[in-house]
Amino acid sequence: MKALRKPTSSVLAGPSFHGPSPRWARLASLIGLAALVPAKLLACAACYGAKIDAPMADGMNWAILTLGLVIMTVLAGFLTFLIYAIRKSEAVEAARKQRSATEIKAGAG
Repeated sequence: MKALRKPTSSVLAGPSFHGPSPRWARLASLIGLAALVPAKLLACAACYGAKIDAPMADGMNWAILTLGLVIMTVLAGFLTFLIYAIRKSEAVEAARKQRSATEIKAGAG
C-alpha cells in the first residue's frame, strides 16, 4: 500500500500561511469593534435611560403594538388560507374516492 503524499499543486495544498483564516480575522475584528461601542448607542429611548412617561416613549409603545398587530393579522390570514386549502383538498379527495367507488360498482353491476 502506498503512503499518501501531500499534493504538490498550490491549488490543492490550500493557503501557504499558518494562522487564522481571513474570515476569522474579520469576525474577530468586528467583535472587538462592537465591544468598543458605547452602550447608549445600542438601546432605543424606550429601553435605556429615558423617561418612560414621555410622549416619545408612548409613541414608541404604540408603534410596537401596531406593528405586532399587523404582523399577527397577516400571519392569521396565511394560516386561514392554509386551513382552507387543506380542507378543500380533503373534500376533493373524498369526492374523487366516492366517485371512483360508484363507478366501480356501476361497472360491476
